Amino acid sequence: MLPPVGTVTFALLSIDFVDAVGSTEQLDRARTITGEVDAWFDKMSQGRFKIDWRFGDRVFRVASPSGTFGLQNVASVATPLAIEIVEVADPHFDFNGVSMMWTLTPPTITEIGQHFHQSVNPSGTEGDATIFGQGAIWSDEGPIAGWGGPGMAFERFGTEHWTYYVHEILHSVGGIPDTYLGDNKVGTQPIDYDWALEPMHNWGMMSSQDGGSKTLIAWHRWLLGWLDEDQVYCLPSDVLDSAEVTLIPIERQAAGIKAAMVPVSDRKVVVVESRRKEGYDSELGDNIPVGYYDEDGVRRQRDLGDIGTSGVIVYTYDTSIHDLNGQARLQVPEGRPTGIEMVSCPVTVCTWGEAMRDDPFINWDPNDENAVMMQTAYDPLLRLGDSVTVEGVTIELTQSGDYDRVRISK
Repeated sequence: MLPPVGTVTFALLSIDFVDAVGSTEQLDRARTITGEVDAWFDKMSQGRFKIDWRFGDRVFRVASPSGTFGLQNVASVATPLAIEIVEVADPHFDFNGVSMMWTLTPPTITEIGQHFHQSVNPSGTEGDATIFGQGAIWSDEGPIAGWGGPGMAFERFGTEHWTYYVHEILHSVGGIPDTYLGDNKVGTQPIDYDWALEPMHNWGMMSSQDGGSKTLIAWHRWLLGWLDEDQVYCLPSDVLDSAEVTLIPIERQAAGIKAAMVPVSDRKVVVVESRRKEGYDSELGDNIPVGYYDEDGVRRQRDLGDIGTSGVIVYTYDTSIHDLNGQARLQVPEGRPTGIEMVSCPVTVCTWGEAMRDDPFINWDPNDENAVMMQTAYDPLLRLGDSVTVEGVTIELTQSGDYDRVRISK
């Protein structure tokens, strides 16, 4: 894969189509987006990974209409589209040294739904791997190992282009995988995102790039070499008795331990991170409904921000589970709902519901005319006094303020 430490060279080309006309505003938009991408990588990698961006001097018109490539409903590698982009750009753009070609479609795009993307795939014999495998496309200056670009979905409210590029780039930088469930997609059927997000939901860039947390979980940072030795506390479970560890919030640039990790086998680890509503986690408490059980044992919903967004999360990471099958899983304290579910919410709580009585997209509770059905996630955050036990290891939050202190015992 592309090295996670050092500098890589990417192109970002603005493109349009006869049925989706762009403008030179895309050129400025591209530079704004890459500035946000660079800021994210600078913070997550602690300055160890940088991108040398190269931009075109015009909007390149792709020869075929945008609906030609079968991207209306589902994403694909779309090699024919990538080839056409290279063909139209080659006379005016120097691809020398460019390992990935990223593109930016105009806001008028309608026939490219989600995106198209080809990660960098290594090939060759052991010890002689090269990023230019059979899947590469060729410019006049040489091979391009990966490409991609967003579509219509990223013009919706609540989505951001920079998070798309970050998420997809990470697949090629060190091979960081998705942590959502993706193997339920069949043929051209779009993925069921509600179901797919269950293992990590809103708590990481590789699960929900537009969710409340746009950070990178500590396990992935450690794999990439983006955490120092003294930023990770590691104690294998076979020698663990009881230990107390002070964690600094993972988004905070301060000296201290970013994560505690307890390997429980040669394939599985328990990870503990401190989280706060700050930095790339600053949207954690913004309209994220989570479930709870009322006094009658009925699942209800409330906003995460009303409960509290400071504490620690605990998750397992199992490297024996194949990508897109839930290798990372948040652990939820006992007594709280797990998974994602539709629940009844009174209009006195969901005040927007009464005002939208005639909206056909509102799902009203069939058993209560004064309530709407709301999708709720689960609340994995350990707050002061909370604990969770997983793989025989118990993690308890014993102090919480500017920092979090956890007791890890077996």
